[in-house]
Amino acid sequence: MSKPKIPFVRGAQAAREVFRTEVAREIGLDLGPDRARAKPLPIHPVDGAMVKRMIELADRHSK
Repeated sequence: MSKPKIPFVRGAQAAREVFRTEVAREIGLDLGPDRARAKPLPIHPVDGAMVKRMIELADRHSK
């Protein structure tokens, strides 16, 4: 009998979004809608400097 599949961490998706938002703010990106900005940045892309910083943070926290 196999165990039912349960997420390793409940709320993992929410935690991922919080981490992504914090990293974006740290490197100066605004991922949320901003009425003062004429054209808000889209929420879906995660690349370049953001990915590099996420990898650095993950590496630091894994040690």
